[in-house]
Amino acid sequence: MSDPTPALHDQFPELLARLPPGLDLDALALETKAIQRRREVVDGAGLLRIALARGPGGLSLRQTAAWAALRGIAELSNPGVKYRLNQAAG
Repeated sequence: MSDPTPALHDQFPELLARLPPGLDLDALALETKAIQRRREVVDGAGLLRIALARGPGGLSLRQTAAWAALRGIAELSNPGVKYRLNQAAG
């Protein structure tokens, strides 16, 4: 499978650098309960990458799950992606 979202991978460090200096994505994800147990999605940055792939990246749930697995971000099913993003949205 070719990577449909090379920009999401190649430019992610730049995106992180643009976030406010004191922003701790891991603490924020735990505080808002976007991540409750660090199993499939282990950190806030990984969750942000998945959200960007699904939302602005325009990937389907299936494509997002496959993309996350290919990138080593998380091993999720299609419903798993939806559940994690719904949890993150509150």
